[in-house]
Amino acid sequence: MAADVPILPVLLILFLSALVRSTFGFGDALVAMPLLALIIPIKTATPVVAIIAPTIAISLLIGVAPY
Repeated sequence: MAADVPILPVLLILFLSALVRSTFGFGDALVAMPLLALIIPIKTATPVVAIIAPTIAISLLIGVAPY
C-alpha cells in the first residue's frame, strides 16, 4: 500500500510556503498550490494546504507571543 507520492519534494514545498508565510505574513497557498499541483493531484494538494496553513499560523502565533 505504498503511495506514489514523493515525500521529500512535498515537504520542501511546504517548508518554502511556511518560509514565505513567516516572512511576509501571507502567500503560503500562493506558493504551495501551484508547486504541489505539479507533483500530486490537485484533489490531494488542496486538503494538504488547508491543513498546513492553520498549523503554520498557530506555530507563528506561539513563536511570537510574549510570555
